[in-house]
Amino acid sequence: MKDIGKGFGELVMIFFINSLSILVMGWPNYVLFDPTSWGTNRIRFTRTDGDWLIASMPFAFAACLLYLCFSDLLKMPYAHQVYNICLAIFAIIVGIFISFWFYYDTNIVGYGSMTNIKKQKIPFKWLSLWMYNLKHMLMKNYAAAGLSSEGHWASAAHEPYLKNSSIYTIKALANSTIESSKSAAETFGIDKYYASSEELAQDPDIDTVVVSVKVPLHKQLITPAVLQGKNAIVEWPLARNLQEAEELTQLARSKNIKTMVGLQARQSSVVKKMKEIIDSGKLGKILSTHLFASGLAWGASINEDNAYLADIENGATMISIPGGHSLDAMCYVFGEFESLTATIHNARKTTEIRDGKGNTIRSVPLTSHDQMSVSGVLTSGAYASAHFRGGIHKGTNLLWEVEGTHGELQVKGPSGHIQMSFPTLHASFDGEDMTEITIEDEHATHVNVGRAYEEFAKPDGVYPTWEDAVIRHRMIEAIYKSAQTGTKQTYETTYSDTIIF
Repeated sequence: MKDIGKGFGELVMIFFINSLSILVMGWPNYVLFDPTSWGTNRIRFTRTDGDWLIASMPFAFAACLLYLCFSDLLKMPYAHQVYNICLAIFAIIVGIFISFWFYYDTNIVGYGSMTNIKKQKIPFKWLSLWMYNLKHMLMKNYAAAGLSSEGHWASAAHEPYLKNSSIYTIKALANSTIESSKSAAETFGIDKYYASSEELAQDPDIDTVVVSVKVPLHKQLITPAVLQGKNAIVEWPLARNLQEAEELTQLARSKNIKTMVGLQARQSSVVKKMKEIIDSGKLGKILSTHLFASGLAWGASINEDNAYLADIENGATMISIPGGHSLDAMCYVFGEFESLTATIHNARKTTEIRDGKGNTIRSVPLTSHDQMSVSGVLTSGAYASAHFRGGIHKGTNLLWEVEGTHGELQVKGPSGHIQMSFPTLHASFDGEDMTEITIEDEHATHVNVGRAYEEFAKPDGVYPTWEDAVIRHRMIEAIYKSAQTGTKQTYETTYSDTIIF
């Protein structure tokens, strides 16, 4: 027993000393020991426990082999030899498991989905995938900030799916006042309600928090949940501006949580069908795509509940909301802009605020732009242009055309908000007449949102993350900058971590 205890002690010391030595020696040249930089274009310099643990594994293996080969193991009785060998193998397995648990938390979650993990050249990929499954398979308990009994967006787009979901359970909600929270809880049959997002974030029964409120409050309300390590879903736009979006995303990545942003146009059956046709090559080489759309709001009048849309400082503009959703769908299908040139304009200087009966209450300045055009070449090589105008019109409200060398596509709809409308898709192949492609679909506000929820719950789900939101915010900032300077602009089309030295 003394020999066994001595052997075990030496083995533990070898693991500890080798790990500590790598931590010390690897710190000044950390990139050399960063496994996420192997064969990828994504480098993390976060210097976390998980990184140095996984970095030390080759050295720990070597130490174990040396111990087995050169210690006095062979002098021991046969039973002790077998015991020590098994102990060494067990220690290695446990070490790998613990290391990859930390490694998953600090790195793998950053890839966003199992699909993305499969694309990476990382060591022990099978174990990383297994960890991904393990840590997300039971992610079901949901809490909402903004679910109101008065019938706002969360009530129309989120609650109808969630109340019938076999995946999610609404465990609690929080609104601006305890009275509002209580009223909504009674309306929707939810047991727990809170007066603040801070209280909701403390609930141990909640693993996912959704914020569906006015844009200026997004960052304030979701931050407590992120700090508590809850998975987070936020409506689009993620925040009022690019800076807030980047701050939220960096915080979420530091907490290793799973995130989603409400760019649900990617879940539209029409958008998916367009992508399927284009990816199949039926249209040949894509030459151009053109989008003409209306914004519903930002016209002659705005309803009282949405009066905040008129002020550009609130970040809920025609450019960011219908423009962001529709341009995200375009970029999802064809790729990002390599460069862009934009014009923005306020054709209307004021807008009327009306009550629920259509009566004018007051007139306010319209500082959010009601006209925007953007054009440029996409990374796919196609030329793209888009024009958004405020209001709703008797003529065209959505027309999206695609031109290829062997065919054309055309999307027509009642609203420029492609994420919540149900347009029709028409196609022409090889010079034939344009005909409608029939798509069986449920026409309800919650449909695309529900599909996004279902993807979010899957280990290999395809959904827009906060990293995707940052890219879209960058595009919007480039649009504003181009319009202000009169110059062509570019933006970073991939997400990478901030380098920390």
